[in-house]
Amino acid sequence: MDPHRNSCLVCVPITAKYVHEALEQIKEAKRLGADLVELRLDLLHNLEDEWKQLVKYCSVPKIVTCRPQWEGGKYSGPESRRLSILRESCQLGCVEYVDVELEAVEKFEKPANCSSKLILSRHSWDRAFSREELATIYSSMLSNQADIIKVACHIDDIAQCELLFQFIAASKVPCIALGMGEKGQISRILAGRYGAFLTFASLSRGKESAPGQIQVEDCIQMYRVKSIQLSTKLYGVVGNPVAHSMSPAIHNAAFASLSLDCVYCPVLVQDLGTCWKVLNEMGFMGLSVTIPHKENAIEYVDELDTLAAKIGAINTMVKTEKGWKGWNTDCLAAVGAIEDGLAAAAASKGHQLDKNHPERPPIVLVLGAGGAARAIAFGLLERNYNIYIVNRSNDRSKKLAGELGICAIPWEDLRNFLWQHEANIDVIVQSTSVGMHPNVNDTLLSSDDLQKLSKKPLVFDVVYNPIETRFLREARQVGCPVVSGLEMFVRQAAYQFELWTGKKAPIEQMRQLVFKKLTTSAQRG
Repeated sequence: MDPHRNSCLVCVPITAKYVHEALEQIKEAKRLGADLVELRLDLLHNLEDEWKQLVKYCSVPKIVTCRPQWEGGKYSGPESRRLSILRESCQLGCVEYVDVELEAVEKFEKPANCSSKLILSRHSWDRAFSREELATIYSSMLSNQADIIKVACHIDDIAQCELLFQFIAASKVPCIALGMGEKGQISRILAGRYGAFLTFASLSRGKESAPGQIQVEDCIQMYRVKSIQLSTKLYGVVGNPVAHSMSPAIHNAAFASLSLDCVYCPVLVQDLGTCWKVLNEMGFMGLSVTIPHKENAIEYVDELDTLAAKIGAINTMVKTEKGWKGWNTDCLAAVGAIEDGLAAAAASKGHQLDKNHPERPPIVLVLGAGGAARAIAFGLLERNYNIYIVNRSNDRSKKLAGELGICAIPWEDLRNFLWQHEANIDVIVQSTSVGMHPNVNDTLLSSDDLQKLSKKPLVFDVVYNPIETRFLREARQVGCPVVSGLEMFVRQAAYQFELWTGKKAPIEQMRQLVFKKLTTSAQRG
């Protein structure tokens, strides 16, 4: 299809078991901006008695689907009756589209003078289609008079999504091609970029009709899928996991606030090397890099910012005329958040902190030895802080300490170190993913450990989801000033935004948005 055609439609599957619930879902889908709905008749509790009522009372454009079990649906009755229901729905005169499986089309006879358009569909729930399979499916669908063709398959990596994009772009008829599962989500977001007829989005969490469906509100408001076109600039976050990331929310909101034709996508990547070629071919202009790729991502850039080169880890990649350049915005963001936290703690006691000329080098204990630890330790070292590092893997902490010229504390000696320095530790930095959603009850140091410190240090946790980790909560309860990873996250994102766009980031709007989203998420449980 022509990628320059009108915008991609957004379709919400109606998954209710009862007509009255389905009609409420339809009303809500319309309110949230859906262009049409898919009536999943196979999910109705009493199909025979209720399907016609649902179809007639649905007041928005609709796809009628009655998916059999052999194609991943719930219908288990006679095939002849299922196809009869689909034919009858066409005869009602109010159905815009009817979905028929490719395997069943030979037994389906579309009524004469029927205005309903025929969607021929093919699904694969456990693997992706190959290029050859897609070609065969396409040819078969066209020969069976499909008005619209639809394929959906399980996705294992982004290369399989790229194949779906190529399939859409090459199609001579309206086309729907979607990847299922978390790794296929980018195919749902970028469908319109390649000219897809529509993309499916769930009404809300728990109402998905297929794995990986994005909620319709996010689809329309956050990702702005209806305005994505071939000229839209691509950005994203690569990591594993990425489902928890607030980066899509914060960056897409920033793009929208400045009316920039850009979109930012989550890209679940286990091996950056195997996906790098595809990311380039798709035209990504900038990437956020998160766990576990911050160090090995250096292999894929053509140039390193001076600070990033010294740190040996990057969290930001920028496409330039000369190739890819790597940056580390974590460092500046973390140091700024920590120093502002120290200044606020001093001010609360009536003191004024001189960041450039402290009475003595502040003592900092860093928990962790990964990319974030490296960036933070290096940044604080540049500011003449006295750094100690500890990690559950002593080999990693020793290696990092040796590279930076700082002291590594064996993990088994951590409590002794705290006891020996209980009066002079100024900052404790938690730089690992411990305590991150959903493992919110995990912590490396407990309130008992912190209670023993006569001087209450500033406690900083890089984790921002939840806003207050167990580590921060217990630190606050024993009297320690705390800084959430939210502050570091917002600052590093603002630096990234400015590197990508050359424009000043709307940082306060970014901060408020992430706080609101995380607070809402916590309230939902």
